[in-house]
Amino acid sequence: MTTWHRVNDNGTPVSFSYEADARRNVTLTVEEVEGLMRAGGWTPGPIPTPPTPRSVADIGFPLCG
Repeated sequence: MTTWHRVNDNGTPVSFSYEADARRNVTLTVEEVEGLMRAGGWTPGPIPTPPTPRSVADIGFPLCG
């Protein structure tokens, strides 16, 4: 299975996956192809997890003086 992801115009992460048949072909409807082409900006792989904010315990000292 192959997964692609991107951030849409509203800032929402979206993804899609597909699986090729035995002949390595994937069947899409016209609407699916047009939607993917129109959207553009796809990147291979699943949606990456955002980094977590660092806390005082992570860096070992307070952030303000």
